[in-house]
Amino acid sequence: MIKIQCPFCITGLLMVALIFVSGLATECEAQSQPAHSATVASNQAVKKHLDFSNRQDFEDSKRGFIATDDPLVINDDNGEPVWDMRGYQFLSGEPVDTVNPSLWRQEQLNNIHGLFKIHEKIYQVRNFDLANMTLIEGNTGWIVIDTLLTKETSKAAFALATEHLGEKPIKAIILTNLETFDPYFNIVTP
Repeated sequence: MIKIQCPFCITGLLMVALIFVSGLATECEAQSQPAHSATVASNQAVKKHLDFSNRQDFEDSKRGFIATDDPLVINDDNGEPVWDMRGYQFLSGEPVDTVNPSLWRQEQLNNIHGLFKIHEKIYQVRNFDLANMTLIEGNTGWIVIDTLLTKETSKAAFALATEHLGEKPIKAIILTNLETFDPYFNIVTP
């Protein structure tokens, strides 16, 4: 198996940015203000322009659903969460005035997580982190397309697939990006 390492991964920068931003979250919440009238007007125009009563995209996103972990909380070896979907529960309601309703809806769709059957012998684990893992069932084992961003999320996604689809060896890993620190060991090592 070919092992690719990327010393200057975008993910590392993203993680640093998320840590920095999350540290500011409490401060920003304290400084929140109501939406400006121009923002409210713009968001109302979006609501009038798009048909938000059409729920077909939600049905499409749930098609092929097999299972998920609920609540989806993935911890590291120290018990600290590395991925926690509970923090997005606020999106279940109507959009707030400060957020474009189309973006709010997109995030609601992004909160649909779990193992899905895409086609015969093709499965996908969605939203176990910022990426998705696709599994192709070959004659002798799995072909994994994208191993997610961390070893914890990768292992949790693969464990979900193994629990519901059966244990098979990984025969190949295909990466469509280099945002994974160590794609092979994320999923293969104990």
